Amino acid sequence: MNNNNDTFRENVRQSNGNFYTPRERVETTIGMTEKVKIGCGTIFITVNYDEDGICEVFTNLGRAGGCPSQSEATARVVSIALRSGVSVQAIIDQLKGIRCLSTVRQKGLQVLSCPDAIGKVIEKVYKSQSTIDSNNEIQEVNHKI
Repeated sequence: MNNNNDTFRENVRQSNGNFYTPRERVETTIGMTEKVKIGCGTIFITVNYDEDGICEVFTNLGRAGGCPSQSEATARVVSIALRSGVSVQAIIDQLKGIRCLSTVRQKGLQVLSCPDAIGKVIEKVYKSQSTIDSNNEIQEVNHKI
């Protein structure tokens, strides 16, 4: 798996300047879904990757949770950015630390908002990609959110 996006960025660069076109989604991806407690319920975050790295994010809010349209919009924009060559670390840096009022009211939560949770799960998957062994089997990595 290649975590260096420089070659990929050049491959998606268009002849009309600085505009990028997202690469097509491959037929099959590998991923992880994390259940995260947020201030207003639970969010399930799925981060998928292919041979070029992380390529898409999906969110699903539990019955008593959050702002589904905002979380879905965040996941869609992150997915298109990833497939357009934006650095994974740049995306993580933008999402982590965003606060929501619903988390301020509750002590002991490990995340500050839905975007913060999305950023932390992407970071967990990004870090775990380096633990794929020579047999292409994913090794168990325990990164608590």
